[in-house]
Amino acid sequence: MRMRFFLLLVLLAGPLPAAQAAPAFAPALSLPALLLARNDARGDADPGLAAAAAEARRRTGGQVLSAERYPTNGETRYRIKVLTPDGRVRILNLEAR
Repeated sequence: MRMRFFLLLVLLAGPLPAAQAAPAFAPALSLPALLLARNDARGDADPGLAAAAAEARRRTGGQVLSAERYPTNGETRYRIKVLTPDGRVRILNLEAR
């Protein structure tokens, strides 16, 4: 009886869905390019943030983990978090130009 119930349940469930192909991803973009694209989509484009992230990457030779803009005493500054090649995380505070 249990076997019949199980077979009926399997038949009513229908065929299993076909395996779906993995999504195709766009080529990897650098963080500065992603920041520009995100800010353009929001409508608050800040090319200075992308430039600051690129500058931090150039100075340290590392990978930019995050970047944000913040005002200080009426000035705009950028806080860039970078993973250096030796595995350390550095935080750079750069002035807006």
